[in-house]
Amino acid sequence: MQEQVPSFSIPGEDPEIDASLARFRAAVSDVFTVEPLAGSGAVDVEAWHLGTIMLGSFRGPALAFERSAALVASSGLDHFLIQLYREGGFTGTADGLPISVSPGEIVIFDLTRTLSTRATAFLNLSLLIPRDLVERSVDDVASLHGLVLEAGNPLAGIFGDYLVSLTERSPHLSPSDAIVAALATASLAGSVLAREVQRNPRAGAVSGMRSTAFRSVVGYIDANLSDPELDAAKIMRALAMTRPTLYRLFVASGGIASFIRRRRLIGAALELANPQKRRMIADTAFRWGFRSESSFSRAFRQEFGVPPRLARDRNTAFLGPEDNNRGSGVVDEQRFARWMRMLQA
Repeated sequence: MQEQVPSFSIPGEDPEIDASLARFRAAVSDVFTVEPLAGSGAVDVEAWHLGTIMLGSFRGPALAFERSAALVASSGLDHFLIQLYREGGFTGTADGLPISVSPGEIVIFDLTRTLSTRATAFLNLSLLIPRDLVERSVDDVASLHGLVLEAGNPLAGIFGDYLVSLTERSPHLSPSDAIVAALATASLAGSVLAREVQRNPRAGAVSGMRSTAFRSVVGYIDANLSDPELDAAKIMRALAMTRPTLYRLFVASGGIASFIRRRRLIGAALELANPQKRRMIADTAFRWGFRSESSFSRAFRQEFGVPPRLARDRNTAFLGPEDNNRGSGVVDEQRFARWMRMLQA
């Protein structure tokens, strides 16, 4: 008998509607807080761990989904969530900007940022991909959060059809086949998203020159985040770039200083939320380029609404010694949540 990929399910025919919602809340607690809206209904979930990505089919009643700054800080997720809505949709905000999704559309969320949505009764296919896999193809990943691929878009149609096919076949994949499928999925997703970032009005047009320059600057920033002296002047000297050119690249990101600060805080939050990298708060602050623990704590609380200690302590007992073994077969909602934490390229 062929070994199957690990899976998670909540049966929609379960008569205990409240119990199915409670299980769903627990399974996605690192991604959203979930609240029922008018009416009621069971939640139906089928999901699979494909090695470097996770894929699931989710059906539910009208629900409100919230990803707050505090949850961003404490969840430890550095992933992109891509959802194809086959039925229903939602309205809401992504980092405060309005967003709406209808049947047949695909939406992308950056889980290091906030969102708040109110969905009608829905059926969606959800794909969770580590940031590294997306950054291999997309230069300006900051433009992806809240991006909607409309139903009439031919590339979106190709990608959507692929997700439907992958969902149908995932229960029958062997673990080794799942790895191949995951790599192909990430490659297709990255290619489609790279194209959409170039032409989507919400993301803003990105010329080849800007794309190359942006990637160069971000690469330099990421390599030097531990340097407390890192600023616009240092970047300009290192990359032989004029001030107007540098500043134009980061207008959509709120400015170069804001970009560096948020990059540091996201990195620090992910490190604090990782139970395998438990460190003193001060050590984390210095590792990410802050001059003192107090300045780091102030910036962290301002960004996420919670102190860094709370983000760290929420996760100290997150993993047991057995949790690095994904194994196979059907798992419970606690293990499903852990899969998301451990998912990486």
